[in-house]
Amino acid sequence: MGENAIKQGRGRVGAAVVLTLILAMAPGVLGAQADQRDRDLMQQQMERMAPLWRQMSVGAIDVTLEILSKKETADQLATFTRNFYESLLAKRFTKVEALEIVKAVGVPLLPSLR
Repeated sequence: MGENAIKQGRGRVGAAVVLTLILAMAPGVLGAQADQRDRDLMQQQMERMAPLWRQMSVGAIDVTLEILSKKETADQLATFTRNFYESLLAKRFTKVEALEIVKAVGVPLLPSLR
């Protein structure tokens, strides 16, 4: 073989090595780009949903306050609280312990309103 043919062979081998390295790294680079696109898409979706979430939260609070402001709701909560306190006493909690437990429980199912 001539010197020229050897140089061409080395050039092809070098190009093949470079191409192999590029192809080997491509999935990682492409995967990182896909991950970033996914994060960007998720962020955009969350930003679009924020007004709806806010509106739903305000609506839920309004309904909760409307229900809690009714006399029959207050009567039911008072009945629950009295029954809960008396049940604790029946289970041999002291009056102080029972009162502390009742205070800690507050409005059942609505801990954020305490």
